Amino acid sequence: MFASTLTVTRRAADGQDEYGNDTFTETTFTVPRCEVQPATSTEDTSARQQVVVGLNVWAPPTPRILVGDRVTYDDLPYEVDGEVGRWVDGSRLDHQQFALKRVTG
Repeated sequence: MFASTLTVTRRAADGQDEYGNDTFTETTFTVPRCEVQPATSTEDTSARQQVVVGLNVWAPPTPRILVGDRVTYDDLPYEVDGEVGRWVDGSRLDHQQFALKRVTG
C-alpha cells in the first residue's frame, strides 16, 4: 500500500499579454507514497461514446493537492474531481483524500 507516485501539473496565472489576456505558467511536481484505488466508471452512449473513469487517492499531507490540478497516474491523464479532503489527526494534518476522473470520447 501507499506505493504509487503521482505527477501533478498545476496551472497558475502569472500576468497578462499585450492584449490583456491572462498568461499562465505550469508547474509540475511528484507526490510519492500515494494509495490509488479504482472508483466508479460510467459509459454514456446516448449522444456519443463517452467513458468516465474514476479513482480514489489517499496522499501524504504535502504537497497539497488543489482543485484544478491535473494528475498523471499510470501514464494516463486525470483531473481532480471535487474538493480535496484534509484529514486532521489531533492538531496536525495527517493525509489528504481526493477523487480523480478521466473522460474519453
